[in-house]
Amino acid sequence: MKVSYIHHSGFAIELEKSIYIFDYYKKEIPDFVIKAVEDGCKDVYFFSSHGHSDHFNPDIFGYENDNVYFLLSKDIEEKVIYRGWLDGHEGAQVEYIEPYQAMNIQGKNGSILYVETLKSTDRGVAFLVTSEGKTVYHAGDLNNWIFDGLDKAKLGDMKARYTREIDKIKDRIIEVAFLPVDYRLGEYFAEGPVYFLKNTKTTNVFPMHMWKEYEYIDKLKKHPDIQYIDCCIYDVDEPGKCWII
Repeated sequence: MKVSYIHHSGFAIELEKSIYIFDYYKKEIPDFVIKAVEDGCKDVYFFSSHGHSDHFNPDIFGYENDNVYFLLSKDIEEKVIYRGWLDGHEGAQVEYIEPYQAMNIQGKNGSILYVETLKSTDRGVAFLVTSEGKTVYHAGDLNNWIFDGLDKAKLGDMKARYTREIDKIKDRIIEVAFLPVDYRLGEYFAEGPVYFLKNTKTTNVFPMHMWKEYEYIDKLKKHPDIQYIDCCIYDVDEPGKCWII
């Protein structure tokens, strides 16, 4: 499995039969994605967790081909229709996905994906994608968003909503997880990732949504609650960086 960091929460994953692109919104699409689209040699799946401008870019429809599939959170649909972003791309294979939905998708080249969603604590969905013996989790904006200044009631509600979602996948085996590590949460930046890692069996962790504050990766690695969790946390500190896992 190859993992490539695009930008912010955007990543590409290459497997034997398929490629996933999560939450692309800017910077360069990796060459191996473009090659697969043009050659038709692999099934290419674009995932967008919600319609915020730092998670979705309609330019992805420009990669339309018969081996390309777009799996978008339901909240994106109205904007796509209103702004006519699919005009000229009538052949695009688009599915709009709601929270708590599960579906099987079979690609032209024989890939079979089982896609599940959770409900974000902000907007849209988080994705669990299982194919070729691997499960990948992309949180989108599903996180324990604890900001300074929130009153106790809102803090309690946020924590309850987040833990309720992660508890739905308790003890799941996950090979790759993309998790928000957002500096804006201050001392609470690790609350979401820690709970996720304590309650799933995740092997490889790629921090995201860091707004270029990459020093928070090292802070996460050194967090006392992470020290006893058996997982590998990668240094996602340069767009275009790739890992083979």
